[in-house]
Amino acid sequence: MNPAEEMVKFWLQQQGYFVQSSIQVGRKEIDILAIHKKDKKDRRHIEVTVSINSVNWKDTAREWVADYHKKKFQDPKIREIIREHFGSNIYSKEIVAGDLKFKKKQGFTEFKKECCKRGIKAIYFGEVIKKIDQSLLKATSLNPIVKSLQLYKKFNGNFPLQTRRGKLLIERSPV
Repeated sequence: MNPAEEMVKFWLQQQGYFVQSSIQVGRKEIDILAIHKKDKKDRRHIEVTVSINSVNWKDTAREWVADYHKKKFQDPKIREIIREHFGSNIYSKEIVAGDLKFKKKQGFTEFKKECCKRGIKAIYFGEVIKKIDQSLLKATSLNPIVKSLQLYKKFNGNFPLQTRRGKLLIERSPV
């Protein structure tokens, strides 16, 4: 279970998508396929690449996107499985990515441009988190990762740790 993928799935479900994830294709995997519940022509193939630390690629954004595009979006077996799931070859190709560096320089803007050139929509993971945050407490989730976020959001602030001149203070619960 990939936490970033689970958060992206929750985000999609909040928008009315039915999602399927972690679809094995030989030794490869499709991260997420999504189809809108009301508009069946709204189909999305989404790959998620997020890390706590900025990933520092030796390649340029152009080289990385070209390689990723070939492996994740152009592989004939992957395309066949997607066609079987969607019943069509018409769907959007998307990458949800976190902080990226290419040759030690911040690179999401360049990454997004290179994705666009290949017909891939690049979505910054931080934007997904902002959207999730707005709807997190509207309905409970059974997904353990989303549930953890919901619990954190609900109870964050009841036990804040504060440092004052090197001393930790724990405020008591309002109960």
